[in-house]
Amino acid sequence: MRFLLITLSFLLCSACIPTPHKVYSGPDLPENATVLIADSVEEDFEGIDITCVDGESTRNGWGYDANNFSEHPASVIVLPGRRYIGTRYWGMNGSAYGHYWLDTKAGHKYLLRRELVGSYAVKVWIEDTSTGTVVGGITGGEPNKDPNAKTCIDFDY
Repeated sequence: MRFLLITLSFLLCSACIPTPHKVYSGPDLPENATVLIADSVEEDFEGIDITCVDGESTRNGWGYDANNFSEHPASVIVLPGRRYIGTRYWGMNGSAYGHYWLDTKAGHKYLLRRELVGSYAVKVWIEDTSTGTVVGGITGGEPNKDPNAKTCIDFDY
């Protein structure tokens, strides 16, 4: 009986872990050839969704992410290189949208970090977990910007 309860608990908990959303074309590649961008905290009362990658919506229907019932995933798998992402912070006091760029490296994981500032503001930054350094920034401030880059600034949420 105890074994059954432990197994059932494990299965129920694993069903709540969000699956990263693959946002590149072609066959699945190994982790060392791709990049993971993810929310740094899995909470029931706040989170960061990735609404757009390189000008394309990540929307996949209501309830995509089991933790927050969002239309957008909390994590995405992309190919290495410069990436543009749109985000939506959501919490008890409302939501905020952001647009960021980052230069990614194969096999690395990047976390969307946040800090609440007062009651109605949130500071968001991106951290490379391999180095612990802050990477990228707000779209528009990137070096060597490609004029044809597909950003998420004009994205319709």
